[in-house]
Amino acid sequence: MEEVVGDLLTGSDVHGATLGILGMGRIGQAIARRGALGFGMKVIYHNRSRLAPEVESPLGARWVDKATLLREADHLVLVLPYAAASHHAIGAAELMLMKPTATLTNIARGGIVDDAALAAALRERRTAPRRWMSSRASRPCIRTCWRCPMSCSRRTLPARPWPHAWRWPNWRPTT
Repeated sequence: MEEVVGDLLTGSDVHGATLGILGMGRIGQAIARRGALGFGMKVIYHNRSRLAPEVESPLGARWVDKATLLREADHLVLVLPYAAASHHAIGAAELMLMKPTATLTNIARGGIVDDAALAAALRERRTAPRRWMSSRASRPCIRTCWRCPMSCSRRTLPARPWPHAWRWPNWRPTT
């Protein structure tokens, strides 16, 4: 029984690891605070503009360029708003810069990460299968619903289900 329990608790320890944050707004700063103070993580970030030193120092955060952020981060969190400039901010070139053991968590909108490039990197085993995304540019159609403004011929739904999704029987989020 002990062997089974040991196998179930696999993963990487975040204590002392490097947390990289792409997009250091209000939410990015809250994540940095929890990483630095809660887990003793080294925090590096990239943003359009550098934060003021009085904001950086309590977080223990250090501004770096995007390439350095991708190379050094053990855990990369994407917290940037979706815009034309941030469309596919993480593509094939950026995935190649990341450590093979790094994790990628996208809490921003779908479209920030190039889904096709991530799928290709996973398929070609250029990246660890632990990379994960919470938001995707497209999702498979869950169920036809007359309240849904999107036709099922598109075969996609937005990253977040419609407010009435909880009423659908047997609804499960897609992966």
